Amino acid sequence: MTHVALSTRTRVDDVAQNASVANVGSVTVPRPRHDALDLLRGVALFGILVVNLQFFANPVYDAGANALDASPLARVAAWLIAFAFEAKFFVLFSFLFGYGVAVQLARGDEESGRTTAVTPTHAAPAPGDARPSGAGRRHARRLVGLLAFGVVHATLLFVGDILVSYALFGAALWWVRAWSPRRLVRLAIACLAVAIVGHAAIVVVTSLPAMSDTQAMRALAEEATRSYRGGFGDAMRQRVRDLAVFYLFTPLFNWPTIAAMFALGLAAGKIGFARDLVRHRPTLRRWLPVALVVGIVGNVAYASFTDVPAGASTARALLGAVSFIGLALAGPALASVYAYVVIAMDGRPQWGRRLAPVRAAGRMSLTNYLGQAICASVLFNGYGFAWYGRVGANGLLAIAVVLYAGQLAFSTWWLRRFRLGPDEWLLRCWTEWRRVPLRRAIVAPAIERA
Repeated sequence: MTHVALSTRTRVDDVAQNASVANVGSVTVPRPRHDALDLLRGVALFGILVVNLQFFANPVYDAGANALDASPLARVAAWLIAFAFEAKFFVLFSFLFGYGVAVQLARGDEESGRTTAVTPTHAAPAPGDARPSGAGRRHARRLVGLLAFGVVHATLLFVGDILVSYALFGAALWWVRAWSPRRLVRLAIACLAVAIVGHAAIVVVTSLPAMSDTQAMRALAEEATRSYRGGFGDAMRQRVRDLAVFYLFTPLFNWPTIAAMFALGLAAGKIGFARDLVRHRPTLRRWLPVALVVGIVGNVAYASFTDVPAGASTARALLGAVSFIGLALAGPALASVYAYVVIAMDGRPQWGRRLAPVRAAGRMSLTNYLGQAICASVLFNGYGFAWYGRVGANGLLAIAVVLYAGQLAFSTWWLRRFRLGPDEWLLRCWTEWRRVPLRRAIVAPAIERA
């Protein structure tokens, strides 16, 4: 007797939904994804959205230009954003980028027949031991692709783009790929020291007469508001002008921390951190109290004292300066606490199904990051709803929640049908220099004989 078991009609990719593919000899086997890292990316997407909406919605020249931020509710929301979100989530993304480079290097080793895969006992190759040229070309193409995405993103959508910085530091990371984990950690510590100096330099620069002229800053803010409420061309020209301001401060504020987290992520990848979380959890627990104290105290100070009112005393101005400089360490410290909490939640079975949409968003983080910019541009620019300068911090927080919920739903829907997000697919095709499959394959109905 023969019958068709239609219930076995499944998608090939669903068999290993959280897996990528590795070739071992002539056999294709699944390479499991790290769910905790996808979850971290998904969580970081929300934090990035909350912070970035402030720059989509308001001029960069004058933080006090939006009168709606003077309401008590808006002040509470602004304090919460400063304490819990600012300078935390680009830190997580930078760490994950460095980890991803380690995974790519290990994958290149596997494909070339080496045995230096990312494991807890991974030993760094000798400094003169060059990687296969294929791995280098893939890395270079990936960075060129990120750079292209970043340039388009920065000029057409969002002046605060981070992809260009990732492409630049991703190239620098290639030169330290052979370093041992211990040496990479030392590099990260040195970069965090540079970050402290960078934050101090920002304090000095913003205290210069040209930067502290309130009337001049207000005039620039009003001009920016008119431009962003105008047409697409007006907004793009203003965005290009704003890039000069961002790239005055980005090398001081972001770049040293990005370099530090890239190095830490690469070191974590070399010791197989995500593949053996149980073994590394005691080390994380030992550092957690220190990170918690530094993160909470430093960020409370940053959120409470950095905004120095006009005419404040020298002591008050000094407190504000110290609070801002301390963010160089307090931001990464609180970000590490977030990472620990997310990893702990990922290890609990009862949270698995609940957090699946967040993992899905993390698996297509590039698409979601760029999608946030598209949605925000429509909401705040003149060629859309023209909300620029018309939404307070509390409203921006509410918008972030709604947009993120939409992204969770969209990511879940998309990944049920496709293997990669649309922008991840474009970048993968460019990186591998071939057309990779996008749709999930379907297995024909199985026939059982009884």
